Amino acid sequence: NGPPRWGTKLLGLRTDSEWLNPRIEKRTRLMFEQGLVEEVERLQDKGFVADSTAGRAIGYAQVLQAQRGELTWEDAVERTITGTRRYVRRQRSWFRRDPRIRWILQDLSRGMPIIGLPRRIDAVIHLAQSRDFRSFPAEAPAIYNIAADTTLKLLDWACRAGAKRFVLASTGGLYGSSLEPVDEVTTEIPMPEGPLSFYFRSKKLAEDIASAYSQELSVSILR
Repeated sequence: NGPPRWGTKLLGLRTDSEWLNPRIEKRTRLMFEQGLVEEVERLQDKGFVADSTAGRAIGYAQVLQAQRGELTWEDAVERTITGTRRYVRRQRSWFRRDPRIRWILQDLSRGMPIIGLPRRIDAVIHLAQSRDFRSFPAEAPAIYNIAADTTLKLLDWACRAGAKRFVLASTGGLYGSSLEPVDEVTTEIPMPEGPLSFYFRSKKLAEDIASAYSQELSVSILR
């Protein structure tokens, strides 16, 4: 637990349980629906699960119990959810004991306060996207906050903190039809025909905001 090497800053992103727990449940159910059971069966066929630490892993253990008839499949899902939540709590307790970590609580869908972020940085990589980006108009404020408002605030912070580079993840949905190949140096990129969705409009606004800062620092926009 000595000082981090090479002057590294350790940052921890923290969120509240009310936000995290439903996402743990959704992720777990998707795992079971999209191939967890088949994954365990393939590993069994290769001899990687029986009497190994893998067989005690969260998710794997519950699948094996259900296969043996010790649990129903719904019980296996519920126990995996419960086990994951317990593991999250243990991780939090473990990392909280590390005094080197600076914890930052952020939910970009509610807007982004800059308070608590480092005063000096080298670069910002903005990859965040609303998980509800298709839910318009119900989630319009969250979509806008993450795509546009947060982009502006991060750019302002980047300039104040001495960053030299800003990377923004946009969307390929802003490409229109082109008779010519489009690459990284293409200057005239056609927009899609017809009306843009709210999500695409918010991403286009984020691109315009980022481009306006290109005289202050190196800006890269990824689609």
